[in-house]
This record gives sequence, structure tokens and C-alpha cells, in this order.
Amino acid sequence: MSADTPASSTDSSPAGHLATTVRRTLATYLERPIGEIDLDSRLELDLELDSFAMIEITIALETALGFSMEDVADPQDLNLVTVGDLVDYVSSRLAAQQAEEADDAPTHDR
Repeated sequence: MSADTPASSTDSSPAGHLATTVRRTLATYLERPIGEIDLDSRLELDLELDSFAMIEITIALETALGFSMEDVADPQDLNLVTVGDLVDYVSSRLAAQQAEEADDAPTHDR
């Protein structure tokens, strides 16, 4: 796999797994094969996702990944143009949530 080949379902890294989960969620919603959804696919122009679709996809991603994020009705509000941008956004939200959970975890002083 070359450096500019998008993460595929064979990429077992955490980033590859996340990209595959996002692509699979989009594929399921759009009723398309996952192979038709690349990281460079544009959410609105190529995949024709409207605000209602983005909210439903947000909910599906929250369910699939076990976290919460603000509803993304208009991807451009968050500079989300491509599937890769959505993967990066989800990754940052997951990291932020994990950091918040770590901060909220009780500490045991001895």
C-alpha cells in the first residue's frame, strides 16, 4: 500500500479502523459498497449528503463508536468537506472525550 492510498478495511491500525468504521457507516446509510466511499469523497458533492443525512450519520457514528458529539447538520460549519475530514473530526472528538473521562476518573491518593 502506497503512502497516498486511503485507509482500507485491511488497515488494522486504530486510525485505519476508525476510517473503516466511518466509511462503513456512510456506505450502510447510502446503501452503497464501501469501496465507493474513499477518504477523498466529498460529503456534499460526491455523496450528496444533506443536513438530515449528516445528523443521521452523526447518530450512527455515536452508536457505532460509543461516544457523543455535536450534531453535524452542515458539514461546512466544521470545515468538513471530505470523508477524511469527517474521520479526523471523529478522531478528535473521541480523543477529547477520552481525555475528559480520564480527568473525571477518581484518583486514589495514598
